[in-house]
Amino acid sequence: MFSFCAFGYPPHCWVGVNPIAGTWKIVNQYCFNPKWTSKYEQVCPHGRRPGTWKSPGKMPFDYKGKAGAPDGLEECQHLMEE
Repeated sequence: MFSFCAFGYPPHCWVGVNPIAGTWKIVNQYCFNPKWTSKYEQVCPHGRRPGTWKSPGKMPFDYKGKAGAPDGLEECQHLMEE
């Protein structure tokens, strides 16, 4: 969840601007997909303050969703829990 809130979802051509406020911006109108923007607006402000990266690997793209998830976020438990 940290990388999603910190960076948004660049493969869908949008990035996070301020996770605490739930704000994001489009970086390329031609490939923009708003699928996860509402989830970003809903979930990320609950963090209340930015954290730090404590896991191995580089941020933000060393994470992988479960096999069969077309965009890497479909089956992410953190995004599905409310």
